[in-house]
Amino acid sequence: MSQTTPRLFLVRHGETTWSLSGRHTSTTDLPLTPAGEARVRATGRALVGEDRLIVPAKLAHIFVGIPDTSPPATARAARSSSLV
Repeated sequence: MSQTTPRLFLVRHGETTWSLSGRHTSTTDLPLTPAGEARVRATGRALVGEDRLIVPAKLAHIFVGIPDTSPPATARAARSSSLV
């Protein structure tokens, strides 16, 4: 097996009511809006797959941020792609 150059992908969460109004949440944890949910699913479909930028079989690690928003959003993105 040949070595490949490590790559890092950063994906931000989807839209919240605060981000929609231009406010910054910092450590405040807010649920995603329906549009934010849709964007998360679309991002998963666009970026992840055997013929996409992120190939699941080649992932070594997945890191997520804020406990209440990021893991659910990450799980939705994963379900929208071929990760799960």
